[in-house]
Amino acid sequence: MPRKEPPAPKRVLSIHAHPDDQEFTVAGTLAKWARAGSEIVTVCLTRGEAGSNKSTPADMTRERLAKILKKEAGKLRFAAAAE
Repeated sequence: MPRKEPPAPKRVLSIHAHPDDQEFTVAGTLAKWARAGSEIVTVCLTRGEAGSNKSTPADMTRERLAKILKKEAGKLRFAAAAE
């Protein structure tokens, strides 16, 4: 017998350390709960300006990266609210 999924919570607080952590971990669940009517609040503890990898452009500064991530986060909030 399949297990019944619990109902979506009324409110959710998602706390994550870096700007993209939520997308790689719980974004699907948060989207599902939001569609079910849950109020979703997310908290990001850093600006993500220290992130880099081998694909990071050589001219990328921490300040520039922080501005880009902040702008992207605003777009995500807008897109999530529109759905």
